[in-house]
Amino acid sequence: MAHHVREDDVGCRDLSGSHLSISSVLRLTFCQVFMAGIFLLQKSFILASLTAPLIAFTIYWTWTTDLMFGPLSHFVGLSSVCEVSGVWMDG
Repeated sequence: MAHHVREDDVGCRDLSGSHLSISSVLRLTFCQVFMAGIFLLQKSFILASLTAPLIAFTIYWTWTTDLMFGPLSHFVGLSSVCEVSGVWMDG
C-alpha cells in the first residue's frame, strides 16, 4: 500500500556527486605530477615532457565535463524519488 505525502514533506536535496569526481581527478593529477617528477629524477626528460600534455588534458577534460554534465547531477527529480520509495504525491 502506498503512502500519501505532500511535496514539501519529501523535498529535493542537492545530491551532487561532483565533489567525488573532482577529488578523484585531483588524485589522478597528483599521481601524474608525481610520475613526471620520478621521470625527471631519473633524468628521463623525454618521458617527463610527454606527461605534461597528459596533465594539461586531464585538467581540461575535467573542467569541460563538469561544465557540461555538472548541472544535470545537482538534483534528483521528485517523481523518481517517489517512484523508488513507493510514495504517491497528493496532487
